[in-house]
Amino acid sequence: MRKQTPAERLVFLDETAIQTGLSRMYGWGETSQRVVDHQPLSHWKTFTFLCALRTTGLSAPLVLEGAMTGDAFAAWVEQSLAPTLKRGECVIQDNVAPHKDERIERLVHRTGAKLLYLLPYSPDLNPIENAYWKLKTLLRKAASKTFETLWATLADALDRFSPSKCQNYIRHCGY
Repeated sequence: MRKQTPAERLVFLDETAIQTGLSRMYGWGETSQRVVDHQPLSHWKTFTFLCALRTTGLSAPLVLEGAMTGDAFAAWVEQSLAPTLKRGECVIQDNVAPHKDERIERLVHRTGAKLLYLLPYSPDLNPIENAYWKLKTLLRKAASKTFETLWATLADALDRFSPSKCQNYIRHCGY
């Protein structure tokens, strides 16, 4: 019989791009009336948002300007994630280059946790993707145009990810 790790010991990692200038792409209006929203033309700043999803909620959030690199990911694991890991936990992450660094494996294994990689091109197996979809929906609704308002909206949005909501994301992916 196959031994399964309880959902309480699973930690899912991933990153997503967020931007100033995210806004809704669809809307509801009166019958036969076109819905119009104005989006100023500008150069929007792109950031990388990174965190871990557990049954207790989102943990170790980080916002970086620009794209994720292997060095930045390793620094996040060392400074933010590793101190929260416990012996016997299982860290599950995408099978992409910045994640496949020997430093990350050493840092995770040093805590007594296991490190597993998802199959390539399988975002449906990572429940944090569902959380990021909801997060981006909240960011689009707020339509933040500056980093300061994006930051405030992001902080408010993170409080909305209750343990029960995170457990539902994990259950939805079959864990």
